[in-house]
Amino acid sequence: MGSAALALLLSVAAPPARRIVVTPGGPVPTVTAALRLARAGDTVIVTEGVYREPRLEVAVPLTLLGQGDAVLDGSGSHEVLTVRADDVTVRSLTIRNPGASYTEDRAGIRLDGVRGCVVADNRLLDTFFGIYASRSADCQLSGNRIEGRATRQTAAGNAIHLFSSEGFTVAGNRIRGHRDGIYLEFSRRATILDNDSRGNLRYGLHFMYSDSCEYRRNVFSGNASGVAVMYSRQVTVVDNRFEDNWGSAAYGLLLKEIKDSRIEGNLRAANLSDSRQVAFRPRYVSATARKQAPVAN
Repeated sequence: MGSAALALLLSVAAPPARRIVVTPGGPVPTVTAALRLARAGDTVIVTEGVYREPRLEVAVPLTLLGQGDAVLDGSGSHEVLTVRADDVTVRSLTIRNPGASYTEDRAGIRLDGVRGCVVADNRLLDTFFGIYASRSADCQLSGNRIEGRATRQTAAGNAIHLFSSEGFTVAGNRIRGHRDGIYLEFSRRATILDNDSRGNLRYGLHFMYSDSCEYRRNVFSGNASGVAVMYSRQVTVVDNRFEDNWGSAAYGLLLKEIKDSRIEGNLRAANLSDSRQVAFRPRYVSATARKQAPVAN
């Protein structure tokens, strides 16, 4: 069979993508019902309203799109949305109130073992963990507003948390009120661009054992302990702002056991003290560090 004939056969065999509209009181009144109906390639449109449902799970590649003020509410008792399929897009939703937990890393949105997903232009409010990705690859987290109300580190998760993941782009997110704003552990080839991470209880950015990552043009401000870069190789930290970090153990930028890295063009403003603007551990740090601009220290 020729390639043209095979392509024609596949196009005839594959069902067309559908738009499934969720409307309170309509034919599909819940997001749960829509996800049960959905096939690969469909778009689930969630119209304006507050949807208090059990934990939602996406198991096929699709687009989950909010329309108007569409709110998924965890009622303080459970994770809101878990993605277990590749090539899923979650966009323009308000996801709130999963509730704190001392027994699970409960998130507004979880990416679990997936590839090629997009989480963009959402509001995540009053979250424990905001977006939690584990064992996932080549996903984009962009344009999200992630706000927690944590007052104690022991009762707080991270706004964006990447564990054992690879090839993520984290760009243009606005982050407030978590334990760490952006946290990476055992995660490679991440690109962190143009994020604004403020008012977190520990670090604006905290990453460990995460090689070949790039951090550019981010703002980390008003976090209790500044930014920590630890136990990593081939890290690029360029043109970021580290400012107004005033905790008892605050640094503008803490570098510990990093190698073959580039630290350049960053602005450090009004952190705790001159001695804690950029802290190097010379025995362990092998980096090009130049053109750091301290301001108003």
